[in-house]
Amino acid sequence: REPPPLGACPETPVDGEANCGTATSSTIVGNFLAEAHVYRSDTVLDLRKALSDAAGIAHLSQISDLTGKVLADHLSIEAAGLQMHSEVTATPISEVVIASGSADCEVWIWDAEAGACLDRLRAHEEPVLCTKFSPQGRMLASSAADSTAKIWSVEDRSCLA
Repeated sequence: REPPPLGACPETPVDGEANCGTATSSTIVGNFLAEAHVYRSDTVLDLRKALSDAAGIAHLSQISDLTGKVLADHLSIEAAGLQMHSEVTATPISEVVIASGSADCEVWIWDAEAGACLDRLRAHEEPVLCTKFSPQGRMLASSAADSTAKIWSVEDRSCLA
């Protein structure tokens, strides 16, 4: 269902909702990004998509409240503790990449849209079992079968630890 346009939230419940919409704005590094309307029962992921659409940005990182607490995508707006006109933070993602572990002991970095390999990172002695980007996308963690973990800089692809 489409949220009501800005300022058009009726006083009576819509579809059994006590409050038809939650206007939520996003601030990014102190700059206003966009305003989006979602329902209280919608999820944080729905909010992220609505903010992304409203701002004309293809991808946003995880959403956090103003205290810095990351809001899980599966939570409803209400369960995440957001109220009418809540402000949240998110970071635009300019390059969409995927990291994968490999049996050849390397971390492979892929362009998620084109499917091309962008880089191969080597620092493990055993097969890489797990990779995970930091919420802001600046670092990448990898772990291998030999119980070692590495932290990588996404910007210059260097092994930090």
